Amino acid sequence: MQKPNATPTRPPLATLACVNPDCKHYMQVGLNNLLVRKTYGEDAIRYLRCRSCQSEFSERKGSALWNSKVSEEKAEAVAAHLAEGCSQAATTRLVKVDPSVVRRLNQRLGRHGQVFHAITSDSLRFGL
Repeated sequence: MQKPNATPTRPPLATLACVNPDCKHYMQVGLNNLLVRKTYGEDAIRYLRCRSCQSEFSERKGSALWNSKVSEEKAEAVAAHLAEGCSQAATTRLVKVDPSVVRRLNQRLGRHGQVFHAITSDSLRFGL
């Protein structure tokens, strides 16, 4: 468990990509086209700018935590409890968050899981 006020480890910029569909580097990682414009919040979330198209976006854009105010530590705890089969009510109680946080994360994590498994199964089926 992390110490209070500890900053979570951020993923390297080389593993992130521009999320602007009109950008020539859309969803292409490792091109060194992203720079950190600022950080914000308790978790020091990075606000990024693409050097190619000049669009700006949060590093959480497109993730289950996009537009969420919950800390990453609490979100991970909610996900772990739900993955272990805890009910939403029990997860709310154990993690000490509002029930709406658990419901929203449960829906978002489920959608991301479906997309991940669809992409993975397609990759396996087509030998990618």
